[in-house]
Amino acid sequence: MRIAEEPFVFGAREHGESKLDAQVALDFLGLLFAKMTGGAVSTRFLSFLLVGASGVVVHLVVLRTALLLLGQGFAVAQGLATLVAMTTNFVLNNALTYRDKRLTGFAMVKGLFGFYAVSAVGALGNIGIASWLYAHDQMWWVAGIAGALMSAVWNYALSNIFVWRVK
Repeated sequence: MRIAEEPFVFGAREHGESKLDAQVALDFLGLLFAKMTGGAVSTRFLSFLLVGASGVVVHLVVLRTALLLLGQGFAVAQGLATLVAMTTNFVLNNALTYRDKRLTGFAMVKGLFGFYAVSAVGALGNIGIASWLYAHDQMWWVAGIAGALMSAVWNYALSNIFVWRVK
């Protein structure tokens, strides 16, 4: 038996357009990561985390803008930043993470409010876990990361069930 390379040349496209886009490439990288972790981290969860990380950036930009440019107090600025970040996370997750389950029309509005509810409970859990850990360990960064991870897992699990209805 011999092993040999057999080249393949794609023919010119005659109709339509390619389905290969940046999202497909990201899905492939996520699949590789999922396989490397033995399935412990799914492609969808990885995408959810990346969207969440972008939400942190959005949150901080809106918070800073509301404090400095709009002259709002911290509580109002924090509330506005949280609402904007949750909204952008929902929109991005709907378009990217759950594109196979994309919500449209009234289902999207209903899903947005469901996402607000899930995320609010996740935020309360984040604060509770982080505060408890900080009170016992005094390592702020460990408490912060633990709280953020707890809320990410909570938000992902409940968004799957109640917002996008992934089985």
